[in-house]
Amino acid sequence: MDWQKEDKDFLGSAAIELADYLKSSVYDWPLSHTRVRLTPGRILFSLRRVSRITNVAGNEIDALNRRITEIIGQHRHAWGQKIELEYPRRLRVWENFIGDYAEEGLDKSYLAQIVNRVILKLLEMESPIITARFVNRVNLVDEKNRQMVKVGDFIWEEQLEPAFPKSEFWFLYVHPVKG
Repeated sequence: MDWQKEDKDFLGSAAIELADYLKSSVYDWPLSHTRVRLTPGRILFSLRRVSRITNVAGNEIDALNRRITEIIGQHRHAWGQKIELEYPRRLRVWENFIGDYAEEGLDKSYLAQIVNRVILKLLEMESPIITARFVNRVNLVDEKNRQMVKVGDFIWEEQLEPAFPKSEFWFLYVHPVKG
């Protein structure tokens, strides 16, 4: 399944189930019609990616975006609480990934695992106050990452590059040095 269909399906399900998820006590939510689990970070990630769709599906995406934004606005406190749950979990996954490769270098799994770092950045942008207490940990793991990569071209599809500028998402413009 390509990322456009995956994100469109995910956001369609999220628009239906988001209010129930935000009222729940769970960290992530299994959606009815997609394998991707619902979290604030995943919503932000999918919305960022689909912002690059400009064809007919773009109208449907715009409607989903408006609906999701409306629900988040109605449950702003719960949204913040979910971010507070998600951020340290994602950070721990990213720390573990970088720590595991600190000695032998990164491999092709970087392309899959980098999504966690992207979502961390999106959560930071969404809620800088909640995520501020983790800045030292993020800086430390970013420094370890920088030691294992070299600057390069954007690592995902060219169509996504404008949605993830190098100034904010430097880690999408690097390649593993070894591994």
